Amino acid sequence: MQKEKEIKIVTTRPPIFDNAQAAFQTDLSRMIFTYGDTIHNLTGHELPEEIIEHEKLHIKQQTEMGADIWWGKFLRDPKFRLDQEARAYAKQYMFACRNNKFMNDRNKRAIFRARLARSLSGPMYGSIITLPEADKLIRSFSGGI
Repeated sequence: MQKEKEIKIVTTRPPIFDNAQAAFQTDLSRMIFTYGDTIHNLTGHELPEEIIEHEKLHIKQQTEMGADIWWGKFLRDPKFRLDQEARAYAKQYMFACRNNKFMNDRNKRAIFRARLARSLSGPMYGSIITLPEADKLIRSFSGGI
């Protein structure tokens, strides 16, 4: 069995920070970015495991495509951005459901998923889908948990 590679988490800005700042025209100083095999946690706060799982999917996506190519497409193509983030939010949601006892309650799962859907449907990702559409997309990528 192959051992999982150690995840690098740093508090520095990723190389694409200025491009992301220009593309989103919002303050990104408290955001979490993945660039290549490194998570850039600009806040320096400890990251919950489910967020690390979200970012690990971005590491995989960027490894397969190349970080610069992935980020170029992510910044200019809202549909690509939506797809990549919906998959990462679904992974985050599934991890939380499987690893937190409080998530055994379906109402608590729905509340947590709604929080993720609010983010996915919000201005950070271009507000290109509604909250119910974001919830449906996360559910579809998470096997309907």
